Amino acid sequence: MLVYPNGAEYAVIASGKVALSNPDGSIGTFGPGESYILPPATEVRFEVLETMRKFCVLQTAKQRQQEARTCGPWYRKRLPT
Repeated sequence: MLVYPNGAEYAVIASGKVALSNPDGSIGTFGPGESYILPPATEVRFEVLETMRKFCVLQTAKQRQQEARTCGPWYRKRLPT
């Protein structure tokens, strides 16, 4: 079982294949070029179907709090004029 209680994961599959099974029984299969997001506290079963490589970003609750205090979400940043 894969769980990030205080964090979220965004991943893009570079090669291979993986299946993510939710507790309700639904299954998502991801291959090269496909991506997924696991919100905080999401429980999934992570099954590698083919040897795989992925690029991922993990965001913790602490990082989200710091972002909110310092500059807010990325879309609120102003570009220099």
